[in-house]
Amino acid sequence: AGKATQLSDLERESKQKQLDEQELANIPYSALDYSSFANIMSESISVLSKTISVKDDLNKMIIDDIIKKWVIEGIEYHEDDHGKCKFCDSPFSSSRWTQLKSYFNDESKELRKHSTILNEKLTRIIQEAEKHFNQQKTDFYISNQSDYLQLYEKWDKKRDNFVKYIKDLLDVLHINETKETEILTFNFNPSILDNLSDTEKEIEILIQNNNSKTVSLREDKASIQREI
Repeated sequence: AGKATQLSDLERESKQKQLDEQELANIPYSALDYSSFANIMSESISVLSKTISVKDDLNKMIIDDIIKKWVIEGIEYHEDDHGKCKFCDSPFSSSRWTQLKSYFNDESKELRKHSTILNEKLTRIIQEAEKHFNQQKTDFYISNQSDYLQLYEKWDKKRDNFVKYIKDLLDVLHINETKETEILTFNFNPSILDNLSDTEKEIEILIQNNNSKTVSLREDKASIQREI
């Protein structure tokens, strides 16, 4: 009680404001796995340089990529019974089946399977990046809100560039599914990951500081309660 009488009105008002300040919940945070992202991107680009060896160039017979994809699916459908076409009932000559199988062989199948897996992984990367950092301004203390908005704007631009890069890589992988005898290229740009990671670290520090303020605010309130 004696200490309370020593506080000026101005000091008392300031401390009361501290008591009235709302304690915010800790902001959950987990970093994106940039090392895994880099490995998947590198592996995807590596697949583009792989080609299959064929005895008969089916490109002379099937020019259109859509038709080629349809033929791939058709071969899988006729794998156990290729005496006749299951779509039109026309007889399937053994020479034609051998020609198709020589092109769309196990090597081709494994390459397409690998590409499909990488497609799924790249799609998940996009999903993870797009949903990362969904905090609202009001999740932060007023003193940190301006910094968060500025950092999020920077993050948003770099994330958009990153997502576009991954989508472009996906487009080339899709082309690779019907261009198995051709070497395709895509420029691996590690800086696009580094830029995103650097901005994330800045936001991480801000989140840590914001969470720390909740602890210190609680301690300050306990101390002020003893003073007034």
